[in-house]
Amino acid sequence: MEKDCKTCAYAKGKSCKVMTKQIKNCFAWADKQEMQKREDACAEYMLKFGTEYGLAVTKMSDETRIKRNKARELNEKLRGGKSAKETVAMYFYELYTLGLSDSQIAKELHVADNVVGNHRRAKGLEPNKRRPHHCNGNGQRSNKGLKEMHA
Repeated sequence: MEKDCKTCAYAKGKSCKVMTKQIKNCFAWADKQEMQKREDACAEYMLKFGTEYGLAVTKMSDETRIKRNKARELNEKLRGGKSAKETVAMYFYELYTLGLSDSQIAKELHVADNVVGNHRRAKGLEPNKRRPHHCNGNGQRSNKGLKEMHA
């Protein structure tokens, strides 16, 4: 098997998550087993030596790791197999001009909030403000829509 980005567990056939450019027979190439072995070794190292460098070290449980990976795969599937950056680049401006906040855009596009925020800042745009919650006159939130409140 050729060790390229199409067969690498890190890249999953897309852009490489380890290297800045794609190369043939890459030294960073790994199948899923090797990738898991490396992640476990890094986690073990952090638990052993991380506190020496003032790092907050917590070991992620296998259950949490599985949930995180499943959520990541589901979000990628919901984005049509596109990366978070590709998806934001395609749809950000349309949602931004509708007045959606970074977190609302992120939820709509199935990406992390910081991906949207980074994209917005790179474009030199100010954040859209969240729309204020409707109040019933005495400072308490109301579930009524604007039409019902002002009728």
